[in-house]
Amino acid sequence: MKVYDFPSMEGYEDDNADYLSEEKGEDITSNSINTFTYSVDKSNSIWIVTFNNAAKIRHHTSKLFVPFSIYNVRPNDKANVRPNQWLEAYIFHNNRWIWSLLGDADHR
Repeated sequence: MKVYDFPSMEGYEDDNADYLSEEKGEDITSNSINTFTYSVDKSNSIWIVTFNNAAKIRHHTSKLFVPFSIYNVRPNDKANVRPNQWLEAYIFHNNRWIWSLLGDADHR
């Protein structure tokens, strides 16, 4: 099991605000797609996301679209999501890759 942790980007200038208006992918929650599930522990200010399936995750390290990091997760891998950070996923579902926000892992 891996734990992905990224530093806070507090004070990052909002010079990319236009990215926030981009069309977003399908917003899912942990139970929306039967073949992809995850859980979010929101008991602290840093949320812990645990993935139950493999996926390609894009971790946004600020409230902006950029900068971001991309990594592959396996079952039981975890990601720490700090305030103003959020996650997206490329999920293999019905024989195709779906891009989606992880709705309840959005800490912006």
